[in-house]
Formats: sequence, C-alpha cells, structure tokens
Amino acid sequence: MALLWRFDKPSLPKMDLQGNGTFIFDKIADFLKDDDFKRRGNHFFKRNEAIGYCVNIQNDKWNNKEIIRFTLNIGIYTDSFWLEHYDSKHAGIVPSFPKEYECAVRERIGNLLPVHEDKWYCITSDTDLLKLWEDEIEHNLEEYVKPSFDRYNTESDVLPNQFIYKRQNNGTDI
Repeated sequence: MALLWRFDKPSLPKMDLQGNGTFIFDKIADFLKDDDFKRRGNHFFKRNEAIGYCVNIQNDKWNNKEIIRFTLNIGIYTDSFWLEHYDSKHAGIVPSFPKEYECAVRERIGNLLPVHEDKWYCITSDTDLLKLWEDEIEHNLEEYVKPSFDRYNTESDVLPNQFIYKRQNNGTDI
C-alpha cells in the first residue's frame, strides 16, 4: 500500500478585487515597516540622520472595478534640499514626514530594474497574489529598492543634479 503525500502551496481565501489590492498593499507596508519605515496612507518614510528615504504607492488613475494597477516611486530626501526648493515662506521648518515628490532624488521602480522600463503591477480578481508578491514586488523591493537606498548614507551622497524634474521660472515642477 503506497501513501500519497500532497504538498499544497499556501493559498489565500477568495477575495474580491479590493481585498486583493488591500492584501498586496498591506504586504508592501509590512515589508517597509520591518525596515523601520513609517506609514501615512500610501506614503512611507524613514529617516537616517540628515537624509530620508521615501516610498510611494501610486495608483493608476484608470483603475476600475476590474483591475488595480500601481507603481512604486522612491525618493531620497534631505532637509537642505527641501529648505532650498520647498520652503517658500522661509520658515526654516522641515516636514517631519516628507513625501516622495519633495525629494532631491526621485525614481520610479522601473528605472531601478535591469530593463529600465516603466513598471506597473496589475491586480485582477484572478491574480495569484502570492506569486505577484514573492516573485515580483518583494523581489524588486529587496533586490533593487533597498540597494538603491543603501547608496545614500549621508547628505553629501545626494547630488543636486539628480533632481529629475526641472523648475520653471515660477518655481513649479515641469
């Protein structure tokens, strides 16, 4: 008599599209919180003395009841850059929780990947969430985002010409 052992992959309960999105966003949040990031909505921030690291989950404006698409934006923040470019009232008070769009260095996840193409993650009601998380998102955070942050340890590591947006004469980004 032979015994048959069945090894199943872990599975998740069936969720609707919003549940799928929440599951993935919570996995991203847990990953970042394990690395000492704080969360406010879809924004994450961690300070390392004079510099900070920002991550933003950007939803696609065309998301609907059938698909959720999102990308990750990352930024390297410095108080001196913020004071020079964003302190329009010259108050000298820096934000305690800056956003990615206030950073001196800004990148989309796709620019960090080997192919250097814009990367949008897609979630539908049929998406294999564990595969999406483990094979794509967690892998990209571990292999590309963390090493990118590791290149910036002091304010002198942040070069002003790495600011990816040009300023118009009226001070707005283009």
